[in-house]
Amino acid sequence: AEERKFALVISNNAYPGAALKNAVSDARAMSARFTDLGFEVVLRTDTSRADLVAAVQLFGQKLKGGAVGLFYFAGHGVQVRGKNFLLPIDAAPDNETSIPANALDIDQLLAQIQPTRLNVVILDACRSNAADRQRRNAGQNCLAPISVPTGSLLAYATTPGKIADDARGNNGLYAQELLNALDIPGLKVEKVFKRARINVLKTSGNQQIPWES
Repeated sequence: AEERKFALVISNNAYPGAALKNAVSDARAMSARFTDLGFEVVLRTDTSRADLVAAVQLFGQKLKGGAVGLFYFAGHGVQVRGKNFLLPIDAAPDNETSIPANALDIDQLLAQIQPTRLNVVILDACRSNAADRQRRNAGQNCLAPISVPTGSLLAYATTPGKIADDARGNNGLYAQELLNALDIPGLKVEKVFKRARINVLKTSGNQQIPWES
């Protein structure tokens, strides 16, 4: 039987006071590419926390029984006291105390999608804008390193704790280089991310360093 492949793509631009430019266009381009690669894709844009939690729970249900899972998030991510969170548009990114109750804990995401034979989690987060600079000034950092379950590949747009470039043309820098790498026929998954990393490094003058675990 043909292998079942499911992808969940989440993208958030419309953060009040911390809007992003390219997250939604990146996610739409990724969704089209994943569909071409044989994935059944669910795309959710500008999600509330309720939308985000419901989408992840449904995704986890689909993956039961050994499917291949692919999760892509484009938007704001943050760590609070060593735990990592993906921010829906209704989580105030400048209020650290409210984030755990109003965002998606990445550990919970990984637990939801554990039934898979293989999963790939791409966190195209920590994008640079004024709100990110304010957060860093207040002592909040971007995503911390994550302990990755067996059978999973976790890819960050930039080294944990660093910033990714959101504002080049119609796509963020990491998304554009990942799309370019996915265009190459027959490239194994590790090579896709390696190629994207090398080209992001080159284009950013070594300022942005993608990272995989």
